[in-house]
Amino acid sequence: EELMVRRDIELAAYSDSKIHIQNISSEGSVELIRQAKRKKIRVTASVAVLNLLKTDKDIIDFNINLKVNPPLRTEQDRKALIKGLKDGTIDCITSNHVPQDAEAKNLEFYYSEPGAIMLETAFAALNTSLDLPIELLVEKMSIQPRKILNLPEVTIEKNAEANLVILELEQTWKCNQDAIISKSKNTPFLGEIFTGKVIGTIKGDFLYKN
Repeated sequence: EELMVRRDIELAAYSDSKIHIQNISSEGSVELIRQAKRKKIRVTASVAVLNLLKTDKDIIDFNINLKVNPPLRTEQDRKALIKGLKDGTIDCITSNHVPQDAEAKNLEFYYSEPGAIMLETAFAALNTSLDLPIELLVEKMSIQPRKILNLPEVTIEKNAEANLVILELEQTWKCNQDAIISKSKNTPFLGEIFTGKVIGTIKGDFLYKN
């Protein structure tokens, strides 16, 4: 990973181009991006939810739903990723939502396809397990991605089209099969209790309830 990150940063610097590096997972990658930003190279980066929450120690029992890409790394890497979020080195958080059907996942660990569903649990898992302010989570999961993609800022004002997410920050809920709306069920969070839930979104005149 770090070889590719270094290569791509150098290419961006050489061509005076923007580059976004998706889903970094190692301490070395964080430091390479931090140094690049100090040099005013136009690089942005993201990190996946599971790499902020889990490490290689969590796959000691070969949980197939923790076989993901990028892979889970050490606790030192995880802490470096969190530090990178806080100091602005890492610009945004991705769900890294990769549905897999039962035939692709329910195999021996070596043969199982990488990936986990994450859209329904991304916010709740971070809100429950990471000591990060809600303002930072909103910035990294909503505001910064729109800036990177040059999308207009979402505002709440008269006559503007609604584009909102409704959060219940204190709601506790259990992630079980019945709670999963996705057709795929490949989540590593089955049985876990979360605090905080996305209960709906408003887009234009439509309300979508979860």
